[in-house]
Amino acid sequence: MFGINVDPNAPKPCPPQQQWPGSESGTKKPELRGMLMNATKTRMVGALGLVVLVAITWRVAVVERRRRAYRQFYLTYDDEADFIRMRQVGVTQSVCEDGSVAGDHGSGEAAD
Repeated sequence: MFGINVDPNAPKPCPPQQQWPGSESGTKKPELRGMLMNATKTRMVGALGLVVLVAITWRVAVVERRRRAYRQFYLTYDDEADFIRMRQVGVTQSVCEDGSVAGDHGSGEAAD
């Protein structure tokens, strides 16, 4: 027809380029103004939520267990018996094994 040979296997022409708002197609223009600020706000809110979640988890998993362990330890702790044991072993320097106060007269310090 009219001397034009149309090949059915020929590539089809590219579709027309998308146009900005106000044109017939109505595609949106990409949001570039304020994009960094919006992304930063979104990520900061997400980071804050993550921090709160980790803090609550840490308090429940670690702090409360330590608090209970310390409470249980000090309920049964006898400081007088512990002092006597340390005195007998010789850990203290100011109190001898028999309970008398050790006087260090050769150090050059004034004794009370």
